[in-house]
Amino acid sequence: VSKFVFGSVAERVLRKTTRPVLVVPPAVDGGPMRTIGSMEEVLAPIDFHDLAYEDARIADLVARASHARLRLLHVVEGGDASRWTILRQTMAAQLEEQLGGVRSSAMEAAQQALERLAESIGGTPGPTLEVAPGPIADQIAHVADRAEVDLIVLGLRGVPGMLGARVGTVAYRVLCASPVPVLAVPHEARGAHTLAFLGDAPTLRG
Repeated sequence: VSKFVFGSVAERVLRKTTRPVLVVPPAVDGGPMRTIGSMEEVLAPIDFHDLAYEDARIADLVARASHARLRLLHVVEGGDASRWTILRQTMAAQLEEQLGGVRSSAMEAAQQALERLAESIGGTPGPTLEVAPGPIADQIAHVADRAEVDLIVLGLRGVPGMLGARVGTVAYRVLCASPVPVLAVPHEARGAHTLAFLGDAPTLRG
């Protein structure tokens, strides 16, 4: 339902664009928005794929231009014990304990990967790093709301084809649920010249 509320025009634009697009989700429309130059925090959800560095670099560029803090977030998708309620209680507890251990290891690995990514983009002070468990899109929206983020910089994975199949379910759910504007950056736009007009931004973050 939220995809229909969000709008078919926005959906088609995001499927076909080869340039960054600033999207104002339904929750933001008509409300106050901070623009580049006055933002306080920029959130970059990071998925560890081949373009993770480019996603972080673009978000860092936007944050620097606004003297804003940069927050790198990786969400480890998990679940809760409720899905095991069809099992006997003792078996459900054992499975949940095992899954909890797997998620814990994944979160530790993600934290280390974020630290290496932060070192690679540099800057003073360094970005805030956060690893969170939960449904990916919901957790991104929750962190944006809790941390009083002004903008989400979201890398869109994939490339447009005959059916325009590029933007995935997670991206749409973020765009629909986000409490702040989202700068959507498609695959083709990641590169040295992305948002080049911000290239003279100061080297310090706020």
